[in-house]
Amino acid sequence: FSNNLLVDHTLFLPQFGLGNVEKEFVLRIGSALPSSYKVIPVNARSSLTNNGAIHCRSGIVREP
Repeated sequence: FSNNLLVDHTLFLPQFGLGNVEKEFVLRIGSALPSSYKVIPVNARSSLTNNGAIHCRSGIVREP
């Protein structure tokens, strides 16, 4: 499970400073997505400790 945010073809993926295991996760997610998608790692350690993960903090409302 990853509390992430997908906007258009960009996946914002939280990172918590766990080193190689997170780097491997980003690579695996990126290779599983279509080539038109980008994966952007986001430092989320401070937001998580303040009760808000990346998807929760985005608050994006979009029209179809």
